Amino acid sequence: MPAKSLVDLMARRSGHFRFESGHHGDRWLEPDLLLQRPTALRPFAIALAQRLQRGPRFEVVCGPLSGGAFLAQMVAEQCDVAFAFAERFAPPPSDALYQVRYRIPAALRDGLRGATVAIVNDVTNAGSAVRGTYADLVSCGARPVAFATLIALGHSTDEIRDFYLRSGAEMFHKARLWERFRTKFESDKLTQMLRDAIGGDTTLGSDKLHTLLMMVLRNATTDSPWPLTNNPAAKYNDLTLPGCNLKLPVWQLVRASTAAPTYFPPEVIHIDHDFIFVDGGVTMYNNPAFQLGAPPSSANNSLKR
Repeated sequence: MPAKSLVDLMARRSGHFRFESGHHGDRWLEPDLLLQRPTALRPFAIALAQRLQRGPRFEVVCGPLSGGAFLAQMVAEQCDVAFAFAERFAPPPSDALYQVRYRIPAALRDGLRGATVAIVNDVTNAGSAVRGTYADLVSCGARPVAFATLIALGHSTDEIRDFYLRSGAEMFHKARLWERFRTKFESDKLTQMLRDAIGGDTTLGSDKLHTLLMMVLRNATTDSPWPLTNNPAAKYNDLTLPGCNLKLPVWQLVRASTAAPTYFPPEVIHIDHDFIFVDGGVTMYNNPAFQLGAPPSSANNSLKR
């Protein structure tokens, strides 16, 4: 999407803002202003529909009210499929994250059972509206298969791709000959890149993380899988307790997740005392997305300590 043109249709402000998700940021866009000019918005909706049609087939397009739903209706019309929307329900003010809920109207719920759905939103930052819409679609028995948004705030796909293309050779810097009996690559340059890109002081509980994050590591010291998440309600994320996971540096957790056996050396992380961590791909939780869909008793950071 030509994001610059879209941003021009909205009132962009700078300052300190608290988003619907509960996260904080320094940029604010008024996506509802897009709806004032349907003629200007329509070409973007058509382009978004064309991109969606290149992916998995879907029977319904669903969007969260307000702007996401109006855009979703345009996309559904272009794709010649059914349309649905999710209404916003806000609880009493709270400092907790992701408290706003979205619900599909009762009249539409039965028709979504078993249907494949594409979720469409106007502007996505921390993903609160998309997350809420997805959760209620699943509770309806629908099968979300695609997601599209006009603007996604954060690093662009091109920036991330360029970072890896530019830095790949340096990341995979071969270990010295006598060290290759243990690992193929040394970790010093990778470690510095992660610290520079993520920030040496960015912790798992930092406001710099505008979305929920989950990583799975293997604690080689205790021989146990460690699913780590920044969900403030997760087990071992109580800031009043020693060894709280939210205090761990993100760069170090990412570095530990690169420690695939024979490729990179393990990472030592201090949590009350030193633990040796390696890539969680060697555990039974090789797929973190699947782990997030597991029952709460297993997905809520069930670690052995």
